[in-house]
Amino acid sequence: MKRWTLRAALLALALGASGVGVVPGDMPAAAAGRLSQPGQIVVHSLTIEPERASSPLPYSVECDPAEQLVSGGYNAGSDVQVTFSYPSGAKGTPVTGGHPTAWTIGVINNTKSNPPVQISAACLAGGGDTVSSVSSTTETHFEATSSVAASCPDGTVRAGGGYSSEWNPVLGTGMITGSYPLPRQGWAVDVALRSGDPDTQPRATVTAYAVCLSGEIAVADLSPVQMTLAGATAICTSAGPLLQSTCITPWKGSQQLNCFGDQVLSGGGYQVTSGNLPGFYPVLVNTPTPQPAWQLNISGSTPDTAPIIVNATPVCLVAVVTSVTTAPTAAGGGGGAQTTIADPAAGGSDLRPLAFVGGGLLLLLVLLLGALALGRSSRRRSRAGGRVQVQQQGQPAAGVGLDAVLRAHRSSYRLDEFRETI
Repeated sequence: MKRWTLRAALLALALGASGVGVVPGDMPAAAAGRLSQPGQIVVHSLTIEPERASSPLPYSVECDPAEQLVSGGYNAGSDVQVTFSYPSGAKGTPVTGGHPTAWTIGVINNTKSNPPVQISAACLAGGGDTVSSVSSTTETHFEATSSVAASCPDGTVRAGGGYSSEWNPVLGTGMITGSYPLPRQGWAVDVALRSGDPDTQPRATVTAYAVCLSGEIAVADLSPVQMTLAGATAICTSAGPLLQSTCITPWKGSQQLNCFGDQVLSGGGYQVTSGNLPGFYPVLVNTPTPQPAWQLNISGSTPDTAPIIVNATPVCLVAVVTSVTTAPTAAGGGGGAQTTIADPAAGGSDLRPLAFVGGGLLLLLVLLLGALALGRSSRRRSRAGGRVQVQQQGQPAAGVGLDAVLRAHRSSYRLDEFRETI
């Protein structure tokens, strides 16, 4: 004969029937849910040979229809200048608030050759109901340096970002000296103003783009990697006895960024924290790679000799965890198991309504067991000729507690035996 206490029966009924795993109280604490991959990053790349041009020409690479664009970048040499890099439509049109399907870069080639340049788009595959969109901010600045930031709306997370700058040889242009994720839901770009016509007040009109994801997904804490550029021996040239010599110092640095464990790398960025970038467009590589990883290469020359330090930051995605854990109760709180439900504010499902359902089932089960117990007691008294004495006033004897026990056995009753009054 098997005996089930009321507490165990209720716990099995209230939680087991709802599909939530229950761990017995004498087992170690465990989690019923587990972290799963939020999808897989697929990198689509296209190698181009840009035409010679004195202004930027756009080139694009697309995601597959079932994928979600999260970021992108480029791998170029020192012979060309990449002036913009942003989420776009299939034809290179910037996306400022809708759904992006491609990544676009702008290339200026002032050489007589056609040096190869690679464009890459990082796309999320298998992300369930995840959908990407773009948030953007456009500002015009007249100061020498400035910053522009875009922020993803509530209910989404930032997966990557990019930038574009209006090209105007007369009014000047904004050179991007930093493109990086912000600690919360944003993406920022740092800008240095490059003058145009000396008789015209220069200005820079720059747009910052943040690629946003909706769905059961979150981002891990940012973990920047400090990259110190290495300076080579200065190269000096003499202009004659009446002019001073000019010296420039070559600088170079590279960094590969990765995510770890169940995290998925969706983007990356860079921010100068000390010194200035060496030259106008020294970021030669800023792109996702199939490893998966994010690659950053900087190379250029400048008269400055101050150290140049850059923070390189990966963007890592994680799946939202909805889990139920069980752990022993605190000392003095009694035996058994304690059920802990994931916090809805952290992205988990709110299972507290099950507690109310369980309470109702408990009341119903107590009434049912009480009715069966009193019915059986009444029948035994009638069969024993009144030999069983019942405590008066319906009060239990001193020191006796109510312990309802369900005994599993087969029974049969006549219909008239159910017509008993409790």
